Amino acid sequence: MKRLDRILAIVDPTAAAQPALDKATLLARRFGATLELFICDFDPALSGQPYFDTQKLRQLREEFVSERVEFLEEMADELRGSGIATETHVHWDNPVFHGIVRRVQESSPDLVVKDTHYHSVIRRTLLTNTDWNLIRTCPAPLLLAKPGAWHESPRLLAALDPGHLGDKPVALDHDILDAAELLSSRLGGELRAVHAYFPRRCWRPSPRSRACR
Repeated sequence: MKRLDRILAIVDPTAAAQPALDKATLLARRFGATLELFICDFDPALSGQPYFDTQKLRQLREEFVSERVEFLEEMADELRGSGIATETHVHWDNPVFHGIVRRVQESSPDLVVKDTHYHSVIRRTLLTNTDWNLIRTCPAPLLLAKPGAWHESPRLLAALDPGHLGDKPVALDHDILDAAELLSSRLGGELRAVHAYFPRRCWRPSPRSRACR
């Protein structure tokens, strides 16, 4: 990621807090980027699949999508008023990660920002099935945002794999560093590169044999 001109923020219409939008807004402001607010939603009661689609259901789906568009436009108007170029888009699609990936392919953002879900019972942030599938399939860099604001001078860790295990492309480490450096410089943060590995130990089960584990 050499530049950050377009950011796609995934908005959850059922949530009171929008940590992904908050962080995407901050990045859009720092980079002067265009911000797209995107909702991918689906109501199985209105799907009519596979054989029971009717004109009434189609009308209800259009109303459903129109309500989501209005919801986004209210957010977008406030952002536009603060000087951020903001667009909105809604997809009726299921599963959600398919719809998000399709929109990424259509709009070609430099970064996708999505929140993760906070579970108050066990007091931690959880990755949903949508999150895991986006990690695997999203064709653009993906930022999963936790609740809570970033520090004024955030510390960024670039996780690298010099051994390129698991058939990871050699260029991946360079891409990670480029993205981390870009974010760190604009956010006024501190960048550190980190590599974690499991050390191998040699042992001798008998005088005649030697193995490493």
